[in-house]
Amino acid sequence: MNTEKTDPDLPLQRTFAVEIQIADPGWNSLDFNVHDIAEIAVREALFCTQFSKNRACEISILLAHDDLVRTLNREYRGKDKSTNVLSFETGEDGPDAPLGDIILARETVLKEAEEQLKSNKEHFIHLIVHGTLHLLGYDHENEEDAEHMESMEIWILQRLGIKNPYLGQQLV
Repeated sequence: MNTEKTDPDLPLQRTFAVEIQIADPGWNSLDFNVHDIAEIAVREALFCTQFSKNRACEISILLAHDDLVRTLNREYRGKDKSTNVLSFETGEDGPDAPLGDIILARETVLKEAEEQLKSNKEHFIHLIVHGTLHLLGYDHENEEDAEHMESMEIWILQRLGIKNPYLGQQLV
C-alpha cells in the first residue's frame, strides 16, 4: 500500500510516502489495520523529530517472519538470530532521497508483546517509531545515545496514547 500525502497549505512540503509490503500473511490476522497504524507511527515520529517539510519522506516497511529477519540480521549485522525490527538507511542524500527500510519479524514482535504484557498494536507502534528513529540517525550503541533515543520514543509514544514501554526495564 502506498500512501502519499501533501499539504496544499504548505507549498514547499514534499511527498510523504509509506510503502508497506506483507511477506508473512500472519500480519493480516491482527486486530488492527497495520497500514494505517504504521503510517500514523511514522508520521508522529517525523513530526516530533522536526523532520524537514522541505524534504521528501519515503519509507518502506516490510512485515516479515522470523526466518527472513534472521537471515537479514545474519547477513547485514553478523548476528545469527531473529530480532524484532531492523532498519536500513538508504545512505542517499538529497531532498528526494528515500529514508530507508524498516523490517519487522511477526513471531518475535507478538512474542515480545505477550511477554511484556503489551497489546500487539502498542508494541507494533513502538517498533515502527523505533525503526523510524533509526532511519533518522538515532541509535542506542552507547548509554548516552540509548537514553536520548529512548526519551524520544517515550515522548512520541505518549503523544500517541501509549505508556512508557521501558518501565521496569533497564536502558539498552
